[in-house]
Amino acid sequence: MAGDLLRGVADAIRAVLRDPDVNVARADVLDDLPGWDSIDLVALVVEAECRFGVIFGAEEVERLSTVGDLIRAIEAKRPPIPAAAASGATQRHDDSHLVRRRKGQTVRRLV
Repeated sequence: MAGDLLRGVADAIRAVLRDPDVNVARADVLDDLPGWDSIDLVALVVEAECRFGVIFGAEEVERLSTVGDLIRAIEAKRPPIPAAAASGATQRHDDSHLVRRRKGQTVRRLV
C-alpha cells in the first residue's frame, strides 16, 4: 500500500512539473527536484488534496520538505483500511462525502 501511495505522489509531482520522466524517491527534498520552485509546492498540495481526498492546513504545508513528508501527511489523514480491504477483498471507495471549504463557501466534491 505504501508503494501505491509513493507512485501516486510521484505521478502528482510529475503532473505539477509537467515532466513525465522525473524520478521521485521518498527521501527526495522537494526543493531539489529538477525544475521545482516555490509555486510548485502550492500546486502539489492542491494536486495531492484532489488525488487523495485530504485537506491540508497551512501549518502542515509548511512542514513539507521531502516526498516522504508528504506521504506521511497523506497517510495520517486517510482513514484506516477496513480489514476486508486489507485482506484483498475489493471495495469501492466513495469520496463523494468529502467537502472543501474555501473563503466561506462550501463546495461538495463529486467523484
